[in-house]
Amino acid sequence: MYLFALMNCAPPKKNVVIDLLKGTNRCQIESCSVLLASNGDSYIEALLWLYRSQNQHARVLAALTEDKCVTGTGWTRDQFYRWTAEYLQWLWYHEDDVNLPKQALAALKSVLEYDAEVGVHIVCFGCPPVHLVTDSGALCVVGSMRLGVSPCG
Repeated sequence: MYLFALMNCAPPKKNVVIDLLKGTNRCQIESCSVLLASNGDSYIEALLWLYRSQNQHARVLAALTEDKCVTGTGWTRDQFYRWTAEYLQWLWYHEDDVNLPKQALAALKSVLEYDAEVGVHIVCFGCPPVHLVTDSGALCVVGSMRLGVSPCG
């Protein structure tokens, strides 16, 4: 009921809806997702937070596409890739479920294509950024904490 009331406010309370869904909530996922989706692309972030708050990561990743999220009323391309990168990094470093890093890797391709350095940073958070190794001229990532190896040798 509270979510319905927030979404029918004038002016819309989109940021309040997002804040509500970011935390622990009692939203019934099926009815709330229909409500959010029926209000258009401007509520895509709220829908993603609903799925995420309910540990529905496969649903987040299915909805997390540039075609669905980057629209006139949704996100800009930069906002989409920033949210995606932060989410994939959260999945990659999540300790409670061993399948979450695998899901992050499966979804990493679009971020790598958009900005390779951001994509590499997802799986190498806390590592030095991508740098050029001058001896051989090869581009190399140093010290992946998650993988526990350095591909530079």
